[in-house]
Amino acid sequence: MNPDTHHAWIGELTAWAENNADVVGMIGAGSTGASDRPADQFSDHDILVFTVDGAAALLRDDLSWLPETNRIIYVHVETLHGRGAIYDDGHLLEIAVLDTKELEVIRLNDYVVLVDKANLSARLAAVAERTAIETTANDGNVARYGHFLQDMIVGANRYARGERLSGNNRIRGGATTNLLGMLGGSWGCL
Repeated sequence: MNPDTHHAWIGELTAWAENNADVVGMIGAGSTGASDRPADQFSDHDILVFTVDGAAALLRDDLSWLPETNRIIYVHVETLHGRGAIYDDGHLLEIAVLDTKELEVIRLNDYVVLVDKANLSARLAAVAERTAIETTANDGNVARYGHFLQDMIVGANRYARGERLSGNNRIRGGATTNLLGMLGGSWGCL
């Protein structure tokens, strides 16, 4: 998706959220909320919607509010609150819809507040701060080193056993991510 279309979708979603009485807030997270990495043709959309209590489930189950719904070819249930909508051109729109009382269950790194009708900004900032503290405490180099070793051993054993795809994934995915993290890269998390 080109950056102009990416931004147009954000505008469309923002207008929808501002005009929906059940929606009290919406943020762009991950790549959608990153100020230091502008959207490019490979960027997906990461949107979190906060509703009046009791309204979130309906919006999660009826995605007709998403842009160009006629082009959605698959919806994946990622978590209790999250859905991944895949479009016919491969574009991914990841959404989470939560009642306002559930806001503190999320984790945030990069984000931008797109709509805030209920003064959620302070709560969101506290969530982002807590996430940063937890990430630092739980994901230091000692923990990453342990995960790196574990992924290397499990991956090598699976590969040797003939489980080539699983072994390859464990080494190239998990082990590499932890190695890069130990080397000081901030390779993203949401």
